[in-house]
Amino acid sequence: MVWEKEMLTADTIVIYECPEDHVWIANSLRTDQIGTGDGIVDALADCISAIKQVCELAKTDKSVSILHEAPEAIQKMAIGSQKLPHEMYEVAYRRVHNQWPENLSVELTPSGDVKTLSIDIKPDELVSA
Repeated sequence: MVWEKEMLTADTIVIYECPEDHVWIANSLRTDQIGTGDGIVDALADCISAIKQVCELAKTDKSVSILHEAPEAIQKMAIGSQKLPHEMYEVAYRRVHNQWPENLSVELTPSGDVKTLSIDIKPDELVSA
C-alpha cells in the first residue's frame, strides 16, 4: 500500500510556544500535522494523534497523501532547536494510546532562552499501536 511506503520515513516534530494564545504547538515536519496543548507533552500527544488519524484515513482513502512537508518557516525552526529526550515521546505516545494513567501528569518547563524544541521520531514509532 502507498501509505505504508510513505510512513517508512523518519519524522521530526518541532514544538514551540505561542504566547499570544497561551498554548504550545507541535508541528510534524514530514506530514505537516499539528497538535496543540497547554503544555509541551500535551501538544506532542495531540500531534501524534493527528498523524495517527491521517494514516488511518489513508488506509481506506487512496486519495489521502500522508507526506506533506511543513512550511519553510517551521522547517527552519528545527535548526538549532533543543532536542527533547526520547522518553517524552514515549509518554506522549502512551497518552494517545490510553496506556498512561489519566491522573499522572508529566510536563516540561524550558529554562533560559529555550524557545523551540524538537524530537526525532523513528519510522516504526509513528503509528504502531
